[in-house]
Order: sequence, then structure tokens, then C-alpha cells
Amino acid sequence: MKIVTAINAKYFDNLKILSNSFRMNAGRPASSEKFELWCLVHGDTELESKVQDLGINTIRNPDMDDVIFPTSKSWPERIPAMYSRLWIPRLFHMDERVLWLDADCVIIDNIEEILSVEFNTHPILAPVIDMSHLGAQFCDWTLVKDKVKVRNAGAIVKYKGIKALAAGVMLFNIEKWNRRYITQQCVDVMHDLPPWEFKFVVQSVLNYVLQGNFGELDKKWHVSSNRLDVGVILGGGGKILHLLGGKGKGMAEEYWRHYEC
Repeated sequence: MKIVTAINAKYFDNLKILSNSFRMNAGRPASSEKFELWCLVHGDTELESKVQDLGINTIRNPDMDDVIFPTSKSWPERIPAMYSRLWIPRLFHMDERVLWLDADCVIIDNIEEILSVEFNTHPILAPVIDMSHLGAQFCDWTLVKDKVKVRNAGAIVKYKGIKALAAGVMLFNIEKWNRRYITQQCVDVMHDLPPWEFKFVVQSVLNYVLQGNFGELDKKWHVSSNRLDVGVILGGGGKILHLLGGKGKGMAEEYWRHYEC
């Protein structure tokens, strides 16, 4: 099974950490023939060569339909690498399932279990955004109405109370995704932006299109480094740690240094 990520030059150091964790866990002898690590490289041939030197398969500057990617106040820069996950089912259309990981993820344990996770009727599996501390799980973009921002996405009636996915770790069912033309739906939305800001950019676009139509991955597949209970989750069998942009502090930094070798 392919594990796919994407970077520009800024995230190369993160990729090295991910690559090391892949070799030490998913790529160790018992699993080496079951997983391949791939990177969608957004940059020049020099960057691609550096990625290949890590033993990672590459696709450089994939075709992404000339989309002008949405930005937000939180993410003011257009970053094609961030959006390229939407094109995975087209790029790897011959595969049955593909696991997407943000480049700032770390594989911290054996992940062979992901090979047998059931999709049921869903085109994708992902962890649910846990915003219970804010009383919601779907406040994922900002509605702009009469130039006044309404922070709760539930103000859009058809999205009220619908769960939202966290896009840092996603398991694609390639056939089901392509059969429903979900990439094209995302492209259409980005070509003709609705009157609100997609606060969390590609994650928000996905949630807008999917409307809760995804299966839930257990939280062990996406342990977020900003969670207060990160130590409890890791101690309980966490598989993938999301460092959310870099080293972080405390336990997250310890994991970074462990895989920095």
C-alpha cells in the first residue's frame, strides 16, 4: 500500500523525520513489502533529487487543474502541496487504498493494521475533528454574510451538527472516491467559491464537499501534538503522531529528536 505525502522546500526537514519514522516502523522488515512511501514534490528538480535520496518515490508538480487555491486569514499563502492530497485518487487510480499523511506526521508504531481497516460504504476514512472543548465538531470554516463573519459553520443550515474530518491523516478508498467524482466536486467548489472563508483551507473544502460522508478512523491514527492528553493516547497504542508544523514542545519535541537521526 502506498503512503503519500506532499511538500514544498519549506517542509523538507519534516519529510526527513517522516521518512526516518517510516523506515523504523512501517518500513521495517516485517512490513517492508507491504508499504511504499511516496511524495508529491512541489518544487524544482533539485528538491526532487533530495527527496529521492531519502529513498522516497516521487511525482513532481502534479497536474492540479489550474486551480487558484482558497486562502484564509489563518492560511494567507497559496500552497499547492497542501491541496495536492485531493488529487491522490487520480494519480493512484490503479490502487485499492492509499494512506495520506501530512508531512509533519510521524509514524510511531507498526501500522499493518491499516491494511485491513474496513471502509464499508465510505470513500474515505479520517479522524473526526475533536472540538468538544468548543461545544462542536463542525466549526470548520467561517461564513461571511453581508460582510459580517459568522464563526459557526453550523449557521449554514445543511451543515448544522454534521461531523467534520481532520485532514492530516486520511485513508482513501480509490474506487469509491473516483466513482463519486469527489476530486472534481472539490475543483468545482474552488473554481466558484461560495461566499465564505474556508478557514482551514483544504480541510474545510473537503468538509464542505463531503458533508459528513466519511468513515471514522480511531484517534490512535491521528494523535495531535496539541492535545492535552497526548501522553495518555500514546501510552494507549497511538500509531501516528501529528506534530502540527514542527518540533513543538515537550513530548512532541522528544519524538522529533528521536526520529531526527
